[in-house]
Amino acid sequence: MAEGGNPTRAKSAGGGRAAGRAAGGAAAAGGRDAGAEPAARGTRGAGAKAAGPSSSRQGDRPPARRGRGPGKPAPKGPAQRRPGSGAESVAESAARTAVGTAVETRAGAHERADAETAARRRANARRMRVLVTGAAAGPAIVLGAVIGAVLGVVAGAVAAGAVFLAVAAFLAVASMPFALRTIGGAPVRDGALPALANQVEGLCATLGVSQPELRLLDDPVANACALAGRGGRAVLVVTSGLLDRLGLIEMEGVVAHELVHVRRRDAAVSTVAIATAGAVAWATGRDGLVHLAVGRGREYGADRAAALAVRYPPGLRGALASMGDRPPGQGSPFSGRRWAATRWVWIDPMVGATGRSPTGELDATAVRIDALAEL
Repeated sequence: MAEGGNPTRAKSAGGGRAAGRAAGGAAAAGGRDAGAEPAARGTRGAGAKAAGPSSSRQGDRPPARRGRGPGKPAPKGPAQRRPGSGAESVAESAARTAVGTAVETRAGAHERADAETAARRRANARRMRVLVTGAAAGPAIVLGAVIGAVLGVVAGAVAAGAVFLAVAAFLAVASMPFALRTIGGAPVRDGALPALANQVEGLCATLGVSQPELRLLDDPVANACALAGRGGRAVLVVTSGLLDRLGLIEMEGVVAHELVHVRRRDAAVSTVAIATAGAVAWATGRDGLVHLAVGRGREYGADRAAALAVRYPPGLRGALASMGDRPPGQGSPFSGRRWAATRWVWIDPMVGATGRSPTGELDATAVRIDALAEL
């Protein structure tokens, strides 16, 4: 019986050391019943084989693994753990939650920016009507009153209406040429500024606007602005100082800022404001009326929208921080009455105004730099 038990043990254990121990035990017992113990060992070996996976070293398994019943599953590795089942899984779950929250927050910021853009476009449409109406109403009333006093009320009313329509039509046609002459700069030839042209093309696709014409103003002051006119025509003006001092990342922020103005119709308002309120500022040297015409806080709002459109939002803050530390030279378009007429359409309206406190002024460059640091 002992000889019959050993082959069974060897077969069930795959030829392991457990068969050797069973044979040694039977020889040492001598007069014992050699058949009972090997048979029992062979039965347990067969049960172990049925309960666990096949192994050539079944006898080396620790008692803890033997103690599990056949119904208990094997312990799960890190990849099999359920979320939150251990310290590592908790950290991974927290990281996934943080990433999801960040994505939702950015998506919410984009939705708010789109809603703000739509509201701004409606407000700018009203603002342009007010500017054109105000500019046309002045001469219409004066001329209508003069003609009415001479030829009668009806003649005066007709004359006033005709003058009003004529001035409004003139502003629609002449505002863009007048604003471009006031701003200055020359058209950029095709291929002259390839890096800038590539950035403009990419950001136009991102923001959903048509590509503007590029104009270069030869001045060491770093600045940029955008104008828009009839038929969807838009113009982006940059200075040579801006191109010399900014890198690609900072320049991307500036371009995005100006294209946001185009998208919100701020650039169209700028054109009409220069042709109307700007004429008054040129004559008086006071720029407050121009700021009121284009709308207070528009540079601050464009910064926030531009930061969402670029790949590296801190680039715009770096660009603004690089501006304004070089005073304008004599005859520069950033000084004198010309500057008063155009100041509040530029991305940095604080050129030459270092002594002026920006307290309460959202469009002041220093205030916007601090605001962008919090995004």
